[in-house]
Amino acid sequence: MPPQSTRNLIVEEADALFYESGFEATSFAEIAKAVGISRGNFYHHFKTKDEILDAVIARRRDLTRSMLDGWQTEGEDPRGRILLFVHMLIVNRAQIMDFGCPVGTLCSELAKLNHTARGRATEIFGLYRDWLAESGRNAGAASFSLVAGGGGDGDRLQGRGIHPQRGGRDRTMASVPAGPSQSRYGASMFVTFLRFAENRTGAPDFMSAHNDWIARGFADGVFFCVGSLQAAAGGAILAHGESRDAYDARIAADPFVVQRVVTAETYEIDPKRTTPVLDFLKSAA
Repeated sequence: MPPQSTRNLIVEEADALFYESGFEATSFAEIAKAVGISRGNFYHHFKTKDEILDAVIARRRDLTRSMLDGWQTEGEDPRGRILLFVHMLIVNRAQIMDFGCPVGTLCSELAKLNHTARGRATEIFGLYRDWLAESGRNAGAASFSLVAGGGGDGDRLQGRGIHPQRGGRDRTMASVPAGPSQSRYGASMFVTFLRFAENRTGAPDFMSAHNDWIARGFADGVFFCVGSLQAAAGGAILAHGESRDAYDARIAADPFVVQRVVTAETYEIDPKRTTPVLDFLKSAA
């Protein structure tokens, strides 16, 4: 394989640094140092940090498309392709504990900055949403949807991916979704149903805050699946990795719950038998 161009190395290192330190906190000097080039050489390729950001977003988008295309080829049937997605969630659950969700944190940061690139960043979530929706329909699932973010911030599915290892260090970024963390509190799994309540019509007023709350659940490594109940009855959450008291407090803080848009009903499960990709849910032997 031919060596990467300097420009591609800059984009790869910037991708990693934006993940680990944040877009706004990462400087030209830090990226140049990571690549091992002078600032003069750096400016030959990129004049502004926004130009680097655009290149990073394009890289993540292209890697995501390539990965999804690979799953289409590798999966024997729609169910098998969905299991490949789930497996990737689980395999990549470790680094999110250190740095959070790279796609989610970047989108959140760009939204707070009111950055013009925030829409392009959230398009990556749309790729996952469309792929999962199509796979779910082909598998015969009645409902397989992701949560759409409010306020123009796009979908809130948390994500990350893996890049080739260089210099003894994994470069982990935003192409592949990250899964739940191993629980410090045992192996209980939670299933929460959020059913529409008396203030259902107020949902649009609190949708943005509700989706920010969902994003935090993914970034904390607690939520690993969020979807819609059939017949527009509300939503459901699958979670793991938190004590029952802490989880109940998290659910109670949902703006939809606070504002009586929904009522929450949680069931605690002690998983005994799973497919191999969900072995992390079972109690340790």
